[in-house]
Parts: sequence; C-alpha cells; structure tokens
Amino acid sequence: MMYMHNTVSLEEELKKANAARTQLETYKRQIQELHNKLSEESKRADALAFEMKQLEEKHETLIKEKERLIIQRDALKETNEELRYSQMQQDHLNQTGVSTMKSHENLAAEILPVEFREMFIRLQHENKMLHLQQEGSENEQIAGLQEKLEQKNRMINELETENR
Repeated sequence: MMYMHNTVSLEEELKKANAARTQLETYKRQIQELHNKLSEESKRADALAFEMKQLEEKHETLIKEKERLIIQRDALKETNEELRYSQMQQDHLNQTGVSTMKSHENLAAEILPVEFREMFIRLQHENKMLHLQQEGSENEQIAGLQEKLEQKNRMINELETENR
C-alpha cells in the first residue's frame, strides 16, 4: 500500500515536472524569438541612423550650396545695379540736348555699344528666369528634405517606443 502510494505521488510529481519542462521549453523558445526580434530591430535602427546621417550630410551640403548661390546672386545683383546706373547715366546723357547729344552719344556708344546693350537686356532676362527656377528648385528640395527628416524622426520615435 505504501509502495502504491509512493508510486502514485511520484507519478503526480513526474506529471508536474513534465508540465513544468514543457512550459520551460515554451518560455525558452519565446525568449529566443524575442532576442531575434531585438536583434532585427537593432539592425534596423542602425540602418536608419546611418541613413539619417547621410541625409544630414546632404542637408549640410545643400545649405552650403544655397549660401554660395546667395553670395553669387548678391554679386550679380550688384553688377546689375552698376549696369543700371551706367544705363541711367547714358539715358541722362541722351536727354541733355541735341547739341551735346551727339558728343555724348559717341561717348556712350564707345562705353556701351548697341550689341552690348541688347546682350545686357537679354542676360538680365535670363538672369531673372534662372533665379526664379533656382528658387523653385531650392524650395522643392528643402521641402522634400524636411519631409524626409520628419519621417525619419517619426520612425526613430516609434523604434524607441518599441524598444522600450
């Protein structure tokens, strides 16, 4: 009777141990899966950090390019103003009178021939068109980069939240 009672209790303990062993295996499997997911997310976070660094470098390059273009634009504006001033002087000389007009026209013609005036007007027009195109493309690039930066920030926040 005592052996029977011991056998029954040992069988019950064996069942409990087998159940605990099964549960332990399940937990081990879940832990392994979670480690794999963590590893994948770490790799993904590293890739996103690398991509963000590249985008920051591109952004810095674009800012430098924009500054260079602004300096160039300012120089062109200054040149444009100087040419306008010289043209206003020429117009003033043309308006001073008929007798002095011939001598001043000769002087103005020597300073700025007709071909150069036409070329100057054409270049002014091209300059305006290029500035408009440049501003449009810069605005598009800036907007695109800002949108990408916002997306990356959102992804980073989501990843940090998931990692927590």
